[in-house]
Amino acid sequence: MTFETPEHMEPEYIPYSGPLAEDMVDADEPWVTLPYIWSQFGDNDGNGGPAVTDPLMLYIHVPAMGEAEDPNGPSWRVPFSALIDDMISGNVRFDTKMIDPKVIPVLTTVRDALQALTDKLSATLIENTSHANGI
Repeated sequence: MTFETPEHMEPEYIPYSGPLAEDMVDADEPWVTLPYIWSQFGDNDGNGGPAVTDPLMLYIHVPAMGEAEDPNGPSWRVPFSALIDDMISGNVRFDTKMIDPKVIPVLTTVRDALQALTDKLSATLIENTSHANGI
């Protein structure tokens, strides 16, 4: 992962940019989880927080930004559905209230990629349900 120092960065943030940031992230890369699965086996999210009810809630962890004594560093909660909603609403034309035609191929590609993941999950469930039922 590569970081560049923005031209107008405040001086106090410069030590946290460029090579230092690269070294920090290379040493302890960010990662994303779907905590819903942990919530199904207990009353928490697997990270010490409350159980998650949204099966598509994403937790984004950035250990390199944490305090030295905090091995988990900060994490953010982002509903995946909100990402899709933002992608759609961010491409609605103000004059027509319709999706910008230039973006339709992009949205179609995203839809197809999500469908491929859905198909993969469905196939996995069918295969494992068949084995579990002795079929």
